[in-house]
Amino acid sequence: MRSEWLIQEENHTINMNVSPYTCIMDNHSFNEQNFLERLTDFFQPRSKMKDQLKVIDIANDEEEITHNQAQFFMISNMDLLEEVKLGAKSLFKQQIKNDFSRLPEFHGYLQTINTLIEDVVQLTDTTIPLKSKQFTSESFMKSMEVAFSTEEEIDYRFAYERIRKLFPYYIKSVKDSSKAAPYIIYFYPEHLLSPKEQEEMKKMLKSFSNQITIIVLSKSKYFLAENLFENNMFIWKKQQFDEELIEDMVWNAPLDYSKEEIYEAFSNIIQYYAENLETTPVVSNYKIADIAVFKEIELYVLIYFMNKQHFDFQLDLQWEVMSEAMKQFTKTYAEI
Repeated sequence: MRSEWLIQEENHTINMNVSPYTCIMDNHSFNEQNFLERLTDFFQPRSKMKDQLKVIDIANDEEEITHNQAQFFMISNMDLLEEVKLGAKSLFKQQIKNDFSRLPEFHGYLQTINTLIEDVVQLTDTTIPLKSKQFTSESFMKSMEVAFSTEEEIDYRFAYERIRKLFPYYIKSVKDSSKAAPYIIYFYPEHLLSPKEQEEMKKMLKSFSNQITIIVLSKSKYFLAENLFENNMFIWKKQQFDEELIEDMVWNAPLDYSKEEIYEAFSNIIQYYAENLETTPVVSNYKIADIAVFKEIELYVLIYFMNKQHFDFQLDLQWEVMSEAMKQFTKTYAEI
């Protein structure tokens, strides 16, 4: 279910689209990672940010979402790969410990181990008064390690293969440890992955989004959600993917386009060219270019959006195939 959050801080307010699977596209004008880290600090059982931030669910009668109604967890590919070390703060370590503790036989086995150790000490021929330390669940965990079978891993795909195997257990760990509705913030899941692996990674993330809300921060178009309003682009601290933008495009269009046509055209531009918008792209309506738009409506929404955001771009157009209205609009709103 798609929602829209109004996130209020002392100096600014941000509208954020939130869905079971949500993507935030990285933009040079805004520090999305810092914003998400503050949001994560807010949504904790013992939040230190509860008086510094306010979250309103606009889609749900503007109901306030308090800090204890959700719990956010942050992860990245590197974080996930580091989890196998089972460090002191490892989520996996605590989860494995809990999994063992839930086994009816576990504590009986520990008791048996301690008895055997005591027997060995008693049998030892020494005049020194030896005493064995109790073998606890904690000392048991220190003997554990995650051992991947390297024979099953292809060298150039080892990172993705390990992430694919680890992520389901990470989901289980989050669900079991969360004190409220869990949300996962996944930072730059494209890191270490090829384009093909990024596509596979997105499919995996989406498959788990029916269990837990996943919010992805990415620079890669492969992690965009299919629905425009399940994505976010914050430019100068302002949400760009909203109904207001689509309505403005309809109102200012040089030709009679419906809201549905505008939405579809702009969605296509974002899906294919989101990575190119900030890189001073060459835009063409007749040949392959940084951004190739062969329909007038797509050329219109692109120029409108680029002009609105003050993004630089260059045009390489065949004017004779364009309508007079579109020619006039292009000459007015773009530098020729």
